[in-house]
Amino acid sequence: MTRTYAAYYTLVLGDPEAIEKKGPLQPDLLEGFLAKQIRAAQEAGEVEERKDPAMTAAGLLAMVNGLGSSVLGGQRTGDEAMTVLEHHLEELFRSE
Repeated sequence: MTRTYAAYYTLVLGDPEAIEKKGPLQPDLLEGFLAKQIRAAQEAGEVEERKDPAMTAAGLLAMVNGLGSSVLGGQRTGDEAMTVLEHHLEELFRSE
């Protein structure tokens, strides 16, 4: 799945018209969805109120993209990437 996404993303990056028309749409939708989930978790007392939902969502999405690239590049295995993601999610949802 990550290879397919990376291949299509590379094609889009080479086509300025495609970027202008559809480039940011899917990542923006996903980032907005994540921010909404983080806000809901804050309201439920599962995430600290001081966390900025939009910034946290942007960071999580960037991390996942980077982890996908690190798996494709052979830096880590899929299981190792999942361990990194789980670590950061546990930090986000840890109540102090």
